Amino acid sequence: MSKEISVCIPCFEEGHQLDDLFESLYDSDLRHLNYEILLCDSNSQDNTVEIYQKWKNRLEIKLVITKQANASENLNAGLRCASGKVYCRIDARGRVSKNYFTTGLDILKNCKETVCAVGPLVSVIPQSEGYLSKYISFFFLSPFFMGPSRYKNSFFNRNFEGTVDSIYLGFFTTEDLLSIGGFNHELERKQDIDLFRRLKELTGKNLFISNSLKAQYILKHDTVYGITKRSYIQGTYAGSDIGNIRMAHIIPFLALVFFVIISIFSFRAGLTIFLFYSLMSAFFGFYEKRNFLSLPLAIVIFSLVHSSYTLGNMIGLVGSFFSTTKRDSY
Repeated sequence: MSKEISVCIPCFEEGHQLDDLFESLYDSDLRHLNYEILLCDSNSQDNTVEIYQKWKNRLEIKLVITKQANASENLNAGLRCASGKVYCRIDARGRVSKNYFTTGLDILKNCKETVCAVGPLVSVIPQSEGYLSKYISFFFLSPFFMGPSRYKNSFFNRNFEGTVDSIYLGFFTTEDLLSIGGFNHELERKQDIDLFRRLKELTGKNLFISNSLKAQYILKHDTVYGITKRSYIQGTYAGSDIGNIRMAHIIPFLALVFFVIISIFSFRAGLTIFLFYSLMSAFFGFYEKRNFLSLPLAIVIFSLVHSSYTLGNMIGLVGSFFSTTKRDSY
């Protein structure tokens, strides 16, 4: 392998994000390394190619077209093309700190006996200046909103560092990823969990998040409808493929079952539990964004997200009896 690091960017119709991403990469320490950037695009019809043409002489970028490919297939296409000893995933909506790459490479090298992948602590950024977009991006950080991911730099996980079950983005040894066959592109969602499980089984090592490794994610779904729809889709997958999720992903469904059972015997007790849940939602939202608007918004948005996720769980469970085909999408 001739390169020190291969940076893979899977994308589809994300041309409007690429300028800022490439600017972030250009301003980082990446250019001081022996690197390559693999832009793996699913034949986008937006301005992705134009943005690539604009930047290809400033950064070492190779455009890899994967017609109608999903995110996992794009990552695998990048893996097949990679000539770097280290494989680094960056999404089109990702942004990195100035010392991102040297820090990640150093951690992976220095901890190679115990760590098989290193990920950043991620801050979530709204994609618009609207007040609702900003609130949803704060709520998204909460481990009680859409899952207890430790990589989110939230109030409850501020400056976390340590071993985890999953990471977002991150640095991998290319040889390890090739040994496990890369991503399973047949999985519809949470394909990272499957990859990490196989990676840990192969190496006997842990995943690691470092608070010295900083990245940002521009939140794609920052409307009430968008975040509710995303939650429903995630819930559908969780219900249809229990084997590739963690127990935390079905807590909302178990909570609903508990609520229904209690309500059958005592409606007042069920109502009390529901009110307690709403107050807890407001509390968790308030601590991510501490002002008076976060209280009512958290009650509404947290409840909608959890309800749609639970509905997705039930639809997924039913659908799993009739279909075994799982496809990933962006």
